[in-house]
Formats: sequence, structure tokens, C-alpha cells
Amino acid sequence: MPQVRYTQWVDRATLIRTRDEIFQLDETTDRRQAGCSRVEMWMQRGEMRIPLYVEVTGQLMAAQILWEKYFEDPEMRYMLRSAYGMAVSR
Repeated sequence: MPQVRYTQWVDRATLIRTRDEIFQLDETTDRRQAGCSRVEMWMQRGEMRIPLYVEVTGQLMAAQILWEKYFEDPEMRYMLRSAYGMAVSR
């Protein structure tokens, strides 16, 4: 008898679309931010845990987006280090 597995995403296409948005290689961050926001939404739902590799990838990419925005601002360096540290320590 097949075992049913419940996930936060509706179907495989949603997961693939999120992956493509997160790993977009052009210079715009809008789609990458949308992908990271979707992963964060999955994390906040709380009904089921998402796989750790999905969670960490979303956190690392969100930290990279913050790095691109606030790299020149010396007041934000502590926040950037904290974002990377949280993602890596998971």
C-alpha cells in the first residue's frame, strides 16, 4: 500500500518554481525575494515541518539578498553576520 506524504507545497511544480525563483542568476532580486518569501511562508504555517534543506536554502538566499542591499552600510554589518550565522548554524 502506498504511503501518503504531506508537504507544505501543493504540488511538485510549486516546489520547482520556488527553486527556480531562488536560484535566478540575473541581477534582479524581486523573483529571488518572492521565492524566499514563499519558503518563509511554508515555515510559518507550522502545520508540518518543511525539510531542513529547503529551510536552510531559503535562509541563506535571504541573507545573500540582505548582503546585496546593505553591504555598504556599516551599521547593518552586525545584522548581516547574524543572518548568515543563523542560516549556517541550522
